[in-house]
Amino acid sequence: MMNAMMRETLTIGTAQKAQLGGWPAAGKTGTSQDFRDAWFIGYTAHLVTGVWLGNDDSSPTKKATGGGLPVEIWSRLMKSAHQGVPVAALPGLSGGPSLVSAFPPPFIPTPPAPTTPPAPVGGPSVRPQPIDRGLDGWFIDKIFGRR
Repeated sequence: MMNAMMRETLTIGTAQKAQLGGWPAAGKTGTSQDFRDAWFIGYTAHLVTGVWLGNDDSSPTKKATGGGLPVEIWSRLMKSAHQGVPVAALPGLSGGPSLVSAFPPPFIPTPPAPTTPPAPVGGPSVRPQPIDRGLDGWFIDKIFGRR
């Protein structure tokens, strides 16, 4: 149930830009008092990563939110980290159900036994997406406003 709820952050919530192109992922954004901290912590079945942005002196940022630059950094890092790694589903989720389907009715009839073997999780056509190798350059440009 927690994976289903955290998945919604990426599908309909504040971290929609964190989609990983085939990899089921979930996470949570956050922005603290007066924009002093902005963060995103997200995960796949393979890796958990957190991104925090803020000023060392605890002064407010320029309206940074967890759903903004932290999500962008997380997404680029995770796409790079998942290159060549087989796609895996989040535990307890088969194909990323919506939050509504995470809360079943009190009675669920037992489905008939399948006549064909189930397809592998993620399907045969789902593969990690290639990305450019310029993560460091993008990050520096984004922080110092060169783009």
